[in-house]
Amino acid sequence: MDLFYSKLNISKEEFLFQFQSHPDYPSALAFSDTLDFLRVKNDIYEVEKQNWQELPNEFLAVYKGNYALVEKRNQYYFVYTHEKEKVSTEQLYDNTENIVVLFESNEEGASNKNFDYKWFKLFIVFSVLFFSILSEIQICLHLIY
Repeated sequence: MDLFYSKLNISKEEFLFQFQSHPDYPSALAFSDTLDFLRVKNDIYEVEKQNWQELPNEFLAVYKGNYALVEKRNQYYFVYTHEKEKVSTEQLYDNTENIVVLFESNEEGASNKNFDYKWFKLFIVFSVLFFSILSEIQICLHLIY
């Protein structure tokens, strides 16, 4: 699934944290809500396998009980779970459910990955220190006068 995170420009750690803390985890609703939270447009469909030829070249499916990125290339599919697996159409159909997630990334989701929380945390720490010192100065001035 690392390819999935990189294709959507989302943080793996953030995705897993949000997904696993969702009240409906590990449902498709939790998966979709997590993508929504990370500003990734997505829709979940129940599609009969005879109609899977109409799906885009990349989509998500439940493959062998795990969410997986599926990439269609010619007559084969590449399935990305914890490892990359090249499978035939029959193998894919035999090991998946009829639920698919169609997705597209957007620029806002991409910017979430690049936000550096370290600087935000430093800002908070220095703000607290500044106001603590300011408060102490006020108390000292008040005692003097």
